Amino acid sequence: MELAITTSLLTATLAGITSAQIYGFKSNAPAGVQPSSAPAVLFSFNENGSGFTSIGTISLVTGGQIDADGLALSLNHGLMAFWVTANGSTLMNLNSSTAVGTTVGSMLGGRDVRGAAFDMSDRMWAVDAASNELIRIDPLTGNIIGGPLSVHTGTGALDISNGADLALHASGAMYLVMDHSFYTIDVAIGLATLLGSDSTVSPHVNFLPGAAFSMNAPADRLFAYEANGSDDLFYYDLNVGFNPNTLLVNIISSFNSGRGDLAWLMIPAPAGSTLLGLAGVALLRRRR
Repeated sequence: MELAITTSLLTATLAGITSAQIYGFKSNAPAGVQPSSAPAVLFSFNENGSGFTSIGTISLVTGGQIDADGLALSLNHGLMAFWVTANGSTLMNLNSSTAVGTTVGSMLGGRDVRGAAFDMSDRMWAVDAASNELIRIDPLTGNIIGGPLSVHTGTGALDISNGADLALHASGAMYLVMDHSFYTIDVAIGLATLLGSDSTVSPHVNFLPGAAFSMNAPADRLFAYEANGSDDLFYYDLNVGFNPNTLLVNIISSFNSGRGDLAWLMIPAPAGSTLLGLAGVALLRRRR
């Protein structure tokens, strides 16, 4: 079903965002501080590995650098993420050109949001590593909608690590990528089904806190941020297997990565719609 979205709405919500970009951020892990801390740096790159841009250090509009996670992108709501602290997580709108965040609503106390994504109906979902729950978030208020769902495998609870992310596939399926394993997750009941794992052991086990699909890449190509080695960007062709392909190495090399995230759109615009961004004119093509 195509979305009835006007050019003016697309212009307003996606100003500065072009159709060949995946967004992400890398947070810090200074000695003795785990899993992550400020600063977190927002970046973007093209699906072919070109055009990597370090946009800026994430800060609040009221001032101060922050730690962040749970990056998600929506046609209607733009780029969003969570300000993560030891006391909880707070939703924020994130400017894609300046990396400045504006909080939405109040802190979700005790929540450790480490992954988020919008589904095909533009509903926002997030995974909470503190409670091992899948939660639906109101992007206008920052509140939880409905009852949280315990993430499980059908035979037992699934422990959500702080190295987790959600990614929407072009089919509408939601994926949960955690540590070095790949799941689909049923957002109606919280059921996570293991698809496979990256078996890399040398020079280290890969650790994937960020993941995203893109409608400008093959449908089964999952992009991932690896934070256990030299902080690289990988892609996985999941229709072939779970072996990593290196896209970019040692991104933002000035500090060691704590955690990170990736996000891009998987809801297509109507065929022929033109996006007028700050950077110029970009065309979002609907893959058939």
